[in-house]
Amino acid sequence: MKKENFIIIRVFGGLGNQLWQYALGRSLSLKYKKDLVLDLSFFKNSLIDLPKGFKSEFELDKFKIPNSTLIESNFNNYSYRFFKYFINFLPNFLKIKFFKNKNYEITNFIFEEKLFKKKSFNLSRKRKESSYFIGYWQCKSYMKQNSDIIKKELKPKYIKDDVKKILNKIKNNYVAIHIRGGDMSLEKGYTEPGKDFYFKVFDLLKNKNKNKNYYFHIFTDDLKFTKKIIKNLNLKNFTIISKTKKFSNIDEFYIMQHYKYFVISRSTFSWWAAYLGRDKNRQIFAPKIWYDNKIMFSGIKLKNMTLV
Repeated sequence: MKKENFIIIRVFGGLGNQLWQYALGRSLSLKYKKDLVLDLSFFKNSLIDLPKGFKSEFELDKFKIPNSTLIESNFNNYSYRFFKYFINFLPNFLKIKFFKNKNYEITNFIFEEKLFKKKSFNLSRKRKESSYFIGYWQCKSYMKQNSDIIKKELKPKYIKDDVKKILNKIKNNYVAIHIRGGDMSLEKGYTEPGKDFYFKVFDLLKNKNKNKNYYFHIFTDDLKFTKKIIKNLNLKNFTIISKTKKFSNIDEFYIMQHYKYFVISRSTFSWWAAYLGRDKNRQIFAPKIWYDNKIMFSGIKLKNMTLV
């Protein structure tokens, strides 16, 4: 294997974060005609990186990503936090010592400076070098030039018969609601939207189509938390899709893409489901306050999205 000419992405976090990281890496690999490498060391050593009680697993291999994508599970043993808070400040010749790998010779290290803030890349002078990227990379303009290719690749490899059956039952008046529980209490910058958010969304739906009766399909990673929210909303016409436990994380992610109406939480998982939505006229309702009490950043706001 050649040691040079790679785009190497540190993959970590849940599915939504992995999709952002893949989108950056794939787009750069296409632009600069370099092979893409996914470094999965995080998942072997995730206890160092994750708050207690949070679990994640690598899931990008369940999509139609190219066979040319190289997946390395034992690239190195250092945690994300170690990279972010220590290695970033070392000179290059010392950084390289932490990346001794017989298959790769990294000469260029690129760290995300700030979440949601786009960073410019110019690798044209480094065509024969390998670059290693560490960050979340949550900005849709990173994949703008290659968005059609990336969208095709982010379709599941396998679609179960149970998934096909539910897709056939989705009607034009069905609304997908994603409620994020689980790790939400562990995240410092995120909180689940309150009941006022949902009531405002329901009012907007009624005003858009006064003669339409809506039915709600609810997706969640936390049934107990979701049932409390539903009770506070006094919701009647609904089905909790996640309650059946027939569907995997990827199944639900794919099902969510087939609705005309989306109500997403402060979640990269539901953001991506809405972004990959199949209906060109879909309507997305999202919390106006997204992260750390700040209004949703322009880099992730979609054209067909209403902030509530």
